Amino acid sequence: MYKGTLNSFCRVVVDCKEYGYYCAGNRTCQCLPSYVPNDKGQLCLGLLGEKCKYDEHCIEGAFCYLQDTCKCKDEYRPSFDNMYCLSKYSQEILLGKICRHI
Repeated sequence: MYKGTLNSFCRVVVDCKEYGYYCAGNRTCQCLPSYVPNDKGQLCLGLLGEKCKYDEHCIEGAFCYLQDTCKCKDEYRPSFDNMYCLSKYSQEILLGKICRHI
């Protein structure tokens, strides 16, 4: 049976894909909180710590650890809010903090 992706028609939650979706009041599959749409707006991807079964269920830079939880890949580190993965070589700038160009 076909399981709906983001914005697909649904009647009940089982009409939507298993990880990161729910059937909204407007009868479309939507992302659960802590899951975000991919760049194409077609799939819901789990933020760090969210449930998954395969790597493609997780955000960029993350993988599905033990087919259970989204976790940053070795070459990445968690963001300040512990939701996204950043390159180990990038530097995070927080809104409202003073920064300088080097």
